[in-house]
Formats: sequence, structure tokens, C-alpha cells
Amino acid sequence: QTCALQISREDEKGWFQTFSRYWILNGKLDRYSKSDFQVADKELNRVYQGAGKTFDEEYADVLANPNSPDDPKYYKDVLVDAQRAWVKYRDKWVELLQANKPEGFTNDEDIEWSVKTALTKQRIDELKNSND
Repeated sequence: QTCALQISREDEKGWFQTFSRYWILNGKLDRYSKSDFQVADKELNRVYQGAGKTFDEEYADVLANPNSPDDPKYYKDVLVDAQRAWVKYRDKWVELLQANKPEGFTNDEDIEWSVKTALTKQRIDELKNSND
């Protein structure tokens, strides 16, 4: 036997707005343009490439020794997989927020660039802090 929680559309939207507003976007969604996203995305790629270089520097001795029990390729693959998963995560947030318009937004394109930019900036901070 299954049990379904019944939530009205109004309650669902209220929960969603609270969740998205305070958990993922820290209280508000700033309005960004496509060009803002392109700048942030370029910075993310720069920081991400730096994370890869840091990996290569930290594991240079392992990379240089083909008989090492540690497989550095595995760890690099994990880094790449994590970034690909993050892109899917970001894009799903775009879809979710387009379906549940944040306060002050009516245009799906504005939501797309604003969400992508906000989350990309958060990801940049995460990657920078992980290198400390």
C-alpha cells in the first residue's frame, strides 16, 4: 500500500520558492544577461583548468611512476565526471526555475541566464575554496 502526500499547487509553489530562494540562491536571484554568463563561464573554465593543473602538480610523483598503486587517471576522471554532473545539476535548476518563475521574472531566457550565472559564480567559489 502506498501513501501519497497531498500538497496543493499553492503550497507546492510556496515551498518551492522558499527552497530555491534560500537554499540554492542565498535569498534572491539577481538578474544577469547572456554576456554576464559568458564572462562567468570563461572564469569557471579558467578556475577548473587551474584545479586540473593543481592536481597534476600535487600528484607529479605518482603520474611519473607507471608502477604506482594509485591510479591518477582515475582521480582526474572523477574530477571531470564531477564537473559534468555539476553542469547537468545547473541546467536542471534552470528548468525547475523556469517552471516555477522566481519573483520578478517572467521571461524564460532571463531566468536561464540569471540562474546559470548565479550557480556558475557559486561553482567558481567552490572550486577556488577547494584549492586552498
